[in-house]
Amino acid sequence: MKILAIELIEDFGLYPRSTVDGAHVARLADVLEAGAKFPPILIDEQNRIIDGFHRRRAFLRVFGDQVKVECKKQSYKDDKGAFLDALRLNAKHGKSITGSEQTGAIIKARNFKIEVDKIAFALGITQERVESISQTKITHIRTVRVGAEKKEIPLKRSVYHLSRDDRGVTKQQAEVIKSAPGQAQSLLLRQVNQLIEADLIDWKSEQVVSEMKRLAGNMEMAIKKVS
Repeated sequence: MKILAIELIEDFGLYPRSTVDGAHVARLADVLEAGAKFPPILIDEQNRIIDGFHRRRAFLRVFGDQVKVECKKQSYKDDKGAFLDALRLNAKHGKSITGSEQTGAIIKARNFKIEVDKIAFALGITQERVESISQTKITHIRTVRVGAEKKEIPLKRSVYHLSRDDRGVTKQQAEVIKSAPGQAQSLLLRQVNQLIEADLIDWKSEQVVSEMKRLAGNMEMAIKKVS
């Protein structure tokens, strides 16, 4: 069946990844423009996407809001079953699930009360690995407080220091963490400094220059905080 892409629902409560990767969407859009055919987007009875977030956005980017996409509708007894299917499908094809996303997926699966063996099978890892991630990475899970609402999020390597802070994180911080890099902050800053020191910055790129100016402004404010 074909349904307007704009009518498909991206329910992030059922999404096993931390965010929709804009770069991956762009790659899919390129191959779509080249004439590639994608498998149907899997949806539930409420038109919530179980598998196909990136494909939906690629179709919208290339063809606009009026594009209809091929969909396959699946019935689920509850959200637990829908999430387990989403986890299995996202782990088996397309963009790979990163380490921090794997941790986040296990947190969501735990909240859905999904059994360890089913989580392991869906992710294609051992039960011991699931239990290890749950136990050893628990210090790198923080609570997001938005009013009365609380939820857990996994921390990436670049923000591990937040595990030592009992205040949790803000909504804004939680959004940034979703797209934060996996490297330590010291490494990221060293790489930027090396690019500047070796005169390897692309000063002809308007986007690069704009970000460098933004960095300079942020650094000025940061220095005032630590001075």
